[in-house]
Amino acid sequence: MIDRRILLAGAVSALPVLAHAQQQRQPGGNTVAGVDVTAKKARDPNAPKPLPYTMDELFRPALTLDVSLSPDGSATAAVVRAAPEGKPVTGLRIASTDAGGALLHQARFGPLDTRWVTWASSSRVLIGVAEPRSLTITHTFSHMADGVLELDYRRILSVGLDGSPSSILMSKLAEDVKRSLDFQLVSAPAGDADHALIAAYRTLQPLKLLDGGQISSISHLPGEFTLYRADLRTGQQEIVEKGVDGTLWWMAQDGHPILRSDLDKKGETETILARAPGAKLWAKVRSGPLGDPDFRVLRPANVPGKVWVIAKAPGEPRAALRQFDVAARALGPAQLPHDDGVPIGAVIDPAGGLVAAEYARAGKSDYVFTDPSLSAHVDGLRAFFDYDAAVRLVGCDPAQKRFLVLVSGPQDPGGWYAYDRQAKRIEPVTGRQPWLLPDRLSRGDLVQVRLGDTVVDGCMTGPLDGAPGPLIVRLQAKGEPRDLFDYDRDAQAMAANGWWCLRCLDPAPEALDALVAHAQAVSALQGRRVAVMGGVDTSENAYAHVRRKPDLYSAAVAMTPRDVDPLLVGFHYDGLDKVAGHGGLDLPMGGTAPALLVYPFGDRVGAFNRGERMESILDKEGIGGLGAVQRLRAEGDHSWAEQASQQARMQAVVDFLGGVFKA
Repeated sequence: MIDRRILLAGAVSALPVLAHAQQQRQPGGNTVAGVDVTAKKARDPNAPKPLPYTMDELFRPALTLDVSLSPDGSATAAVVRAAPEGKPVTGLRIASTDAGGALLHQARFGPLDTRWVTWASSSRVLIGVAEPRSLTITHTFSHMADGVLELDYRRILSVGLDGSPSSILMSKLAEDVKRSLDFQLVSAPAGDADHALIAAYRTLQPLKLLDGGQISSISHLPGEFTLYRADLRTGQQEIVEKGVDGTLWWMAQDGHPILRSDLDKKGETETILARAPGAKLWAKVRSGPLGDPDFRVLRPANVPGKVWVIAKAPGEPRAALRQFDVAARALGPAQLPHDDGVPIGAVIDPAGGLVAAEYARAGKSDYVFTDPSLSAHVDGLRAFFDYDAAVRLVGCDPAQKRFLVLVSGPQDPGGWYAYDRQAKRIEPVTGRQPWLLPDRLSRGDLVQVRLGDTVVDGCMTGPLDGAPGPLIVRLQAKGEPRDLFDYDRDAQAMAANGWWCLRCLDPAPEALDALVAHAQAVSALQGRRVAVMGGVDTSENAYAHVRRKPDLYSAAVAMTPRDVDPLLVGFHYDGLDKVAGHGGLDLPMGGTAPALLVYPFGDRVGAFNRGERMESILDKEGIGGLGAVQRLRAEGDHSWAEQASQQARMQAVVDFLGGVFKA
């Protein structure tokens, strides 16, 4: 078990660099003042009551974008950002994982849109950056018309930490900006510290960098995804292999590509191909829907010719963690099973060794370890954070002695920590939003009901003063790798408006009704109005609950799902703004219920594979659809623009529900 006193000593001695904050704060939420940070302090009854944070404060861009553990576990690399005088500035911080967390290296990059960081070797890190570009397409193909497309122009920085040269990878190729759009890191072979495999997407036809124009819905651009061997010191490259029109990604082992994924022109069917080490020809493994849950590729294994996957074998009822043999094109036996659950991920060390399978159990991340003794360490970490935070393992060294841990809780936006397994010591690395202090964030409380042998859990977040108010039920998909009790920015925004938020794992209708009734009873919310809010995978259910029981659920909010057509049946738009469409849902017994459909990425209303009906509705409203300028980027809050977009979407939800609850 972890010695809490040793942990405390490590936490006090290692402070993150938060130059813009007047009061330094640990990523886990404890203020460092040279005293016992775990001591509970009585509140002064005469002190003013804390005020909830504003939307601008809650959605202020995170200080830390990404953190990575070095291959030997001796250091962490963090990409951080700030906005002195309102101008975004990003930088790199390398810190020791030893006691004290000494700063080893730092660099400043200016206003770069930094996305991720990883180690190529113990003396070099790679950093992903992006720049939005407006691209005019000069030739048509398939169902795509001439027009403008906005994409992220992605590049990779190679930073030497030992005095060796730094570079922009594939800088010679990068000069051809009219054809080269996207660089992706495929692998940095452990035995070659000076090279990495990089995939670059190059369009078949030139793209002019102009503003204005239109574009219809698309799934991908016509082009080639080419695999290169890039020199990390000079930025030069050489071609390893060319993909085909629609190639999405490669996976490599020891510098050799062994898996490839191709997408058809409709953007619907993904084909995975395999090639044994040393072979020349690709062989088809399987074809299925994009993002097929029955075959998810994770990482190369520590056995030549094998990769880790979460896949369902023939004749088995559910997917499991296992190895896939690329030569035999066969799945191995299930590994680290957990009751009847399907793993949502795995912890894999840099050498490809399996550390743990990750499951979502009752809203929490749960691990099954290859080394059972690691369970006590994770239990100790959870105890250290008073069992009110989600503890996730995001990296480790090959010896599994040092771990990078991401911790967040209802009143903690999250922070990264380095954990030494042998010393049982934890060192704070950096926090996401360290200016958000626990006293002004609402707590999360467990609510639970039992129906027969089934236990249904939820996390209840309410206003700081605990005053009764309306209730918003947030449906979370069962497969999401999120803890019900981690930090939820949207729940905090709702609580700041005097509303209560109940997060739960999309249960059966009768279970949801029982959980809502119990939550209302324990929080004195009987008679208050209830709305249901769905995410990408639960939007249709949010609308269905309102139609099913309008006497209990009086309004619905849906985030744009992957297939929006089912939501449009019986959904009448009253109006659209730049981020959402509001209107009414047809009810079985007549009448309508208020509903909101929130689009992704602010005024960028485009999404992959939208139905023609959705396109037509948006186009008639004059804000998008067939004439939409699409912004195709991964969901998240990495960029400054995306952060603003998330705030705009949440503001649309707050405005809509504010009107509903006042009506």
